[in-house]
Amino acid sequence: MSLPSHLSHSNYSTMGKRKDDEKTKAYELYCNTNLTQKEIAAVVGVSATQMSGWAKKGNWEMYRTANQVTVEQLIYETYQQLAAINKDVKDNYKGIPTSAHAQAKSTLTGDIEKLRKRHNLSAYHSVLRETLEWLTKVDSEKAKSFGPLMLEFLTEKAKALSNDKNIG
Repeated sequence: MSLPSHLSHSNYSTMGKRKDDEKTKAYELYCNTNLTQKEIAAVVGVSATQMSGWAKKGNWEMYRTANQVTVEQLIYETYQQLAAINKDVKDNYKGIPTSAHAQAKSTLTGDIEKLRKRHNLSAYHSVLRETLEWLTKVDSEKAKSFGPLMLEFLTEKAKALSNDKNIG
């Protein structure tokens, strides 16, 4: 996975390169593992304060979440909620849903429809990350240019998705 543009620098000193390498490693561990910030700081060899600053300034939590939450998972969980409502109606209401049941089911089925129709940040992130991994193998120099652009795109897409009132 590549880094947001504020993590990549083409001209820097050896000391700057080492710090940039630490930041890159920290970012990759943060987004691709369940390690805590403190654990990552220890692995990378920086202070917990430094690690926390990088994560906060770069909004790494958004990228971690995008990497870990899938549309399929959200749809599955929504179907589980529907199943629980249906079970409650069957077991406690003689198969006749209350208006609250009907409203909840309507909301959940609408959520499923929206999830299926719209790509979310996780879907974009997954495809772009796979593309970047492929590009790194094929042409590492182009990958260095693509990585920051990819994350700029994801940042813009995240803003657009969070502002879209038609999404969940």
